Amino acid sequence: MVFSLFESISMHATLLCRLAIAAAIALPAAAFAAGVTVQIDLAGADTLALSYELPAHCTRLAFAETGAAYRQFRASWQAVDGCGAIDGDALAANTADAASCRTIRFRVPASSVNLGGFPGAFPMGEGIWLHTAKYAPGDSCGPVHYRFSAPGSIALGGALHHAVAASDTAGDTSALLLASDLPATDGPVMFFSASMDAALVARIKQVARDTVAFFGAAMPNARFRPNVLAATALSAPGGLRYEGDADEILRLAFFNWPAGLDRDGERIVTGFVSHEMSHRFQLRDAIAAYPDARLIHEGGAEFMRWTLAVRKGWLTHAEAAAQLDDALAQCLLGTAARSWSATPPREIGARRLEYHCGLPAYVYGLAARQGDGTALARLDLFYQQVRLGKAPDFARTLECGADSQCQPRWLPGLLGAGPPMAAQWAALFARTALARPVAPSAAQRDTMMLQAFGQLMHSDCAASSLFPTKDGVIVDDVKTCKTLRPRMHLTHVEGHAMFGNADALPALLAACAARGELRLRTKAGQTLAIACSQPAWQPARSFFAADIERLIASLDAARQ
Repeated sequence: MVFSLFESISMHATLLCRLAIAAAIALPAAAFAAGVTVQIDLAGADTLALSYELPAHCTRLAFAETGAAYRQFRASWQAVDGCGAIDGDALAANTADAASCRTIRFRVPASSVNLGGFPGAFPMGEGIWLHTAKYAPGDSCGPVHYRFSAPGSIALGGALHHAVAASDTAGDTSALLLASDLPATDGPVMFFSASMDAALVARIKQVARDTVAFFGAAMPNARFRPNVLAATALSAPGGLRYEGDADEILRLAFFNWPAGLDRDGERIVTGFVSHEMSHRFQLRDAIAAYPDARLIHEGGAEFMRWTLAVRKGWLTHAEAAAQLDDALAQCLLGTAARSWSATPPREIGARRLEYHCGLPAYVYGLAARQGDGTALARLDLFYQQVRLGKAPDFARTLECGADSQCQPRWLPGLLGAGPPMAAQWAALFARTALARPVAPSAAQRDTMMLQAFGQLMHSDCAASSLFPTKDGVIVDDVKTCKTLRPRMHLTHVEGHAMFGNADALPALLAACAARGELRLRTKAGQTLAIACSQPAWQPARSFFAADIERLIASLDAARQ
């Protein structure tokens, strides 16, 4: 199914799209004579045919990217003949038959397994979504040219082509190769695989259109970057989940998705699609050098989808407050007693703190802004400056706008290297009354207990590997522990059940403060004493609940 999308796209973007379609012709082979030609063809619904045509002097060609995810993907390629093979992080030609063996060929199976980064060949039902960075060689053998072919349409560079496409600059972009043709439209197109449920398709279509229309009006200087949206539903090992990439060919994948949409399913789809579409108003690569680029990018898309959901009524105010409170709680739990800058990037990524900390940073930072202009006007100004080639200060632009005399009050501290992030949040709320302190929920207490035991095990074993259970934790097969033992199932601390017990965490803290030692009990009834971790573990002392009505009024106000 294909739907015309985004009636609000400008006449200029429409003309560009039509010109790209009209120009999509195959270039003669002579045009690619110099350098390397990478040919990627749709050979079946789940297979790509890949070839590298090398110049005569080239016997070895290194790939541009050499990370683990790239190597793992290339390990799935199947050599078609004896003209060459993958040798480490390079292509190696067969020098014994160099005269007739200038093209190295592979078959590449599509897979929905996430190896990290953009997928190399993702099955879309009637075609394959791919990212060329997984195939791109370096330029040691000359300039690299890319050619694509498919029985039907090819989406490349945000435009639609028929049967063939060619580019000299496609070494880091997405493409969609399809078995059938998609008709040209007045704007970007949406492709849905035949496996997609009708209710799911309808919701994606509505949310995508509404996202573009709303932010196109509210943030005219940010400018939507036209794209092709491709969505599929598929069965795979594991439970219900979804993933996507906000590239020029925006990919949405729904795994093990049920037929129809209940309220929870609708909320998930709405948030997912609006987040990914919001990225098309941002300029990820242009801010890549910012210290907090990931938080600016992902937190910004979270703020945009949250704002849109409130404006459109997709979330009630109570639901919006709950999402914001939960994100801030995850941020506090993830950063613990550290500042944002002191939190290791690996932990930030693993705990998705760029999302969890990013949403409240945007919401509260903008709600506490100074001077004239709505919250969205500040975000619009930031990306307008970025688009003009400038490097605006993120905190100053959001909090102060264009006022050069204004000093930002909150975001530099929240995202800086000073006091712990928790203290920064507490100071902001004490001053603004945008949120109030609340006791941790049962789930938050259990999370802190799990964190405490992770640090306890690291202190005892010089490593931490635990498996949470309904009533405790199981120690992994670690041989370096002084007190803990492999497969030990711990369920009680200081006589209290570890999880679901409001007294357990205070008892742990009191025992470590008084004795420097904890009494533990296993599920089998064994008791043991273990030294408390050093340095002592520090829990999040406060959580917060948003004053949602005041918050929304502050975000919408034209003057603070």
